[in-house]
Amino acid sequence: MATGAPHPKSTVPPPLGAGEEVAVVAVGGAVDGISGLPDAILGEIVSLLPIKEAARTQALASRWRHLWRSAPLSLDGGDLPDEGEIFRAGLISRILAAHPGPARRFSVSALQLLLCPSAVDSWISSPALDSLRELEFPIGDLIYLQSAELALPDSTFRFSATLRLATISKCHITEGDVEALQFPQLRELALESVRLSEDSLQSMIAGSPVLECLLLSRCVGFSRVRINSRSLVSIGVQSFSGELIIENAPSLERLLQLQLFRDLRVSVVAAPKLETLGWLSDRDHHLKLAFGNTAVQDLRSVSITSVVCSIKILAVDILTLSLDMVLDLMRCFPCLEKLYIEGTEIHGVVNTVILLDALISV
Repeated sequence: MATGAPHPKSTVPPPLGAGEEVAVVAVGGAVDGISGLPDAILGEIVSLLPIKEAARTQALASRWRHLWRSAPLSLDGGDLPDEGEIFRAGLISRILAAHPGPARRFSVSALQLLLCPSAVDSWISSPALDSLRELEFPIGDLIYLQSAELALPDSTFRFSATLRLATISKCHITEGDVEALQFPQLRELALESVRLSEDSLQSMIAGSPVLECLLLSRCVGFSRVRINSRSLVSIGVQSFSGELIIENAPSLERLLQLQLFRDLRVSVVAAPKLETLGWLSDRDHHLKLAFGNTAVQDLRSVSITSVVCSIKILAVDILTLSLDMVLDLMRCFPCLEKLYIEGTEIHGVVNTVILLDALISV
């Protein structure tokens, strides 16, 4: 740089406010450079810690005492001591009373909804959770229990304008809950063991214009899902028996069946960027997969009048693997780069391995 040329302006925010001298804190004779960082940066650091460790930062020094209460709150009930749900509920109530907000993430298990519904409703209504970004009711241990479907707290969707991520489990979502709602910032939606109608599901998808990831796991109340979304990138289904129709999904890249389940019928009408597909299985005699004029049924019969060139990654579960079956898949998906196979019995194993090696090296 030429002598006398002006130095570029620093993009680093001034510490503790412009024109203020940074306080250097000595701890045990060592220089503590972290405490000299601006409150905004320290608050971000604290917000990334588990709730127990985040609250403990108040004991580090007087400089840190106010930071936890002003940092964005990320409260996960699973991080609290496991001394029973009632004890844990008391801790959550005290944390929300002590922290004025803002809040970034709030996660309590569906078991809390079952045991302490009024407490969960009061937590969600707390001003500390205003403008919440991530709301999770993970299924947890209820996945193993035959429990009644739970009612969502009345205030659950008061965050619809700010939510980026939502996980709902073991609940009944009525049409009145969502028909008039918009989720302008929602990017990830997971529904686990949820009962809702096809119209309610369509309303949630249509009201989420930037939704990128959708998970439907063990959901009931509908037998057909129609996907019309310009933003969806990934769709996962698990333990779903019904019809999945991808009518118009120009951004969709991944379509995954996360657990083999009988009688899944998938029809892809328009998904030009779809690259990853799995799992397909010859154990499911009712499986039907259609890409326009290309139909695959239980991996033993492939009817092709056109090919699917967008698929580059395919995962299949094959009870009896044969060279002919692999050739049929390659003809159906000629642009494959990765083929993952889980199987039990293999016929023509040498030729099949040679063929797969050639496929990967292309």
